[in-house]
Amino acid sequence: MKLISDGAFSVYCTDGLIYFIRKNPDNHHDEFYKTDLNGLEKIDLEEYAEAKFGNAWKKIDSPYAECIKLNNGQFITCHFEASIIYLHDQSGKKIKQFNIGRFDNGFDAIYSIALDKDNALWIAQPTSHYVGQFSLETEKELFLASARVPRVHQ
Repeated sequence: MKLISDGAFSVYCTDGLIYFIRKNPDNHHDEFYKTDLNGLEKIDLEEYAEAKFGNAWKKIDSPYAECIKLNNGQFITCHFEASIIYLHDQSGKKIKQFNIGRFDNGFDAIYSIALDKDNALWIAQPTSHYVGQFSLETEKELFLASARVPRVHQ
């Protein structure tokens, strides 16, 4: 596998492009990039945010938010520092806050969200070694994965 960039985060994929942010190691400022895996192009914040959120990006709390774009044009977002998951309408307006996750130790943060083929929401909270699956309708936990995986002896 070819390394595209060191220090990349907040990755977002479209049909033909991968967008990401990376810290410039010289000045620690964020830089925005896109790639089709054949070439790498530095872009501005507006292009990155437009690709990720469309015209709704100015109403979304942060272009750094994890983003799931739904088929109906709505968005589910989560910014790891706030660890609150929101449903937004097509314009970016917040229409629902989800109360999910584990917040037991004061250091818990939702770092990543994903939607599976059954429209269940998965969250990753590495500071508490937790991955969970939730119903969007009921907010009930459907599946818990423990990071303490038993070691296989050979």
